[in-house]
Amino acid sequence: MTSKLMKNDSGAVMVMATFVAVFMVAMVYHVAGVGHAAIEQQVVQDAADSVAYSSAAAKARGMNIIALINLVMAAVMSILVALRVLQAILTVAIVVVGVACVVTQGAACGAMVPLGRALDKVMDIADDVEPRIKDVLEGLEKASNAVSKTVPVLAEAEAVYISTRPVYDPVEIGFAWPLMDELPVVEGSFEELCERAGENVVVACTFLLPGDLPEFAQDTVGELVGGVAGTFTSFFCGGSDSPPADEMTRDVAYPLNDHPECDDSSARPNEWSGGCDTALCDTCSAWGCTACIGKQESSRYSEGLWTRRRDVWVEWIDSGGQISKSIESTGAKELVWIDDDPCDGGGACGGEVVCFIEDREDAGSGYPDDAQRVTRTEYPALHSCLIEETLEVEVQGEPLDPDDWPKPKALDEEQLPEGLRVRGFVIGGTGYEGRMRKVGIAGAKHDDVDAVGRIGFAAADFTSADMDLWHMSWRSRLIRFRMPSSDEGFAGSCDGEFSSECQSVGSQTDTFFGGGGGANGLTGLEGLVLH
Repeated sequence: MTSKLMKNDSGAVMVMATFVAVFMVAMVYHVAGVGHAAIEQQVVQDAADSVAYSSAAAKARGMNIIALINLVMAAVMSILVALRVLQAILTVAIVVVGVACVVTQGAACGAMVPLGRALDKVMDIADDVEPRIKDVLEGLEKASNAVSKTVPVLAEAEAVYISTRPVYDPVEIGFAWPLMDELPVVEGSFEELCERAGENVVVACTFLLPGDLPEFAQDTVGELVGGVAGTFTSFFCGGSDSPPADEMTRDVAYPLNDHPECDDSSARPNEWSGGCDTALCDTCSAWGCTACIGKQESSRYSEGLWTRRRDVWVEWIDSGGQISKSIESTGAKELVWIDDDPCDGGGACGGEVVCFIEDREDAGSGYPDDAQRVTRTEYPALHSCLIEETLEVEVQGEPLDPDDWPKPKALDEEQLPEGLRVRGFVIGGTGYEGRMRKVGIAGAKHDDVDAVGRIGFAAADFTSADMDLWHMSWRSRLIRFRMPSSDEGFAGSCDGEFSSECQSVGSQTDTFFGGGGGANGLTGLEGLVLH
């Protein structure tokens, strides 16, 4: 019986199969564990990527919003700059017309009245618009401040929300660092805002031109006008350092100021004949004489347009007691501008002449001893004059100070490049940690395996090709992860309005990472994060 059992080999394969089955089950469990660990580690890393990228993208959107607000501020300010530029152009035009008025002997004087009225209108509009523009800019500045404070909070909320989405299971929580710090912006320059507004004025003017202005010419003119506006901000952009003048003076043409119909070409005296050829000219000359004759003694009198004629003769008393004359020359009428009163206060309108002046001197040889040479200068007409008049300017409110004007936002250079960087951290569940211990990774210490299994790291930044806040070109991108250099840990780097909340989260993070070392305790893991 015993020999039969010893010779019976049936069932031997079952024993071997049992050991092989156990080994195969272990191998399947091992492979499944490795697969699950790899997949879940990738999920954790994807969550960290999403947290960092979404936070950087939200902050990039915030920077673009601030850039948009800056552009709107410049567009609003360009309204005032355009009015000031027009005011400067009209002022120069009045000066040029005033010179031309003298050179052309009154032919160009008609343009002074409409130019003066246009200047007054533009100044009134600019003075009325200036405080309203300041109010709008103040509102935009408050909106920009709100964006710089609110966007980081919303970015952090979005990062936490993304980390808790079911698609990233087994991630329990995630956050972006820094926590709720304001965007890296500071108060910019009012001069730069004024300069940008001046460039906008040129762009708007070239847009209204019938033809296309070459881009080079547009940029050159824009930089020129913008540079002038940025240099003389107190004039072009408001906010003069000194109180505004309560009065101004200018030359007013009479009778044009009272009788616009005298601006017609037929109302002007003929330069060749030296006098009037039309009834309208005679009428306007009469109005001009009446308006000007009484103002000649005033210090405000600038100059008048006269018709002048000069005759020269020699006269003496003959043997019969009569006055004899010898005409030497008979002058033609001519138009002349005279800056004083040739009549010495004795002029009168309505007669054949306004006044005349006779100069007498000895006739000299060839004439009787008592003969005298008489030079008679007549002024038949006073057609018009320029009177310097003082205009009262109503000053409303206090003078505006450039330091009180709202300013655009600018990039804070002191915070670069760290201020443009966001780091994402996510923490996985405890079940994943258990599987990592069962699977094991050859050549890795248990502490590092534990940390890599539960935590995901990622980094992103938000940047712009122009690196300013005048172009809406801010975008986000993932970058290779690097821990910030800090011996204080996460909690030690908290500052600002949300410092207490930041320190609370940072302390928990430092505790989780082993305490003491804080952020520096993770620097050994940087090489395990492939970014």
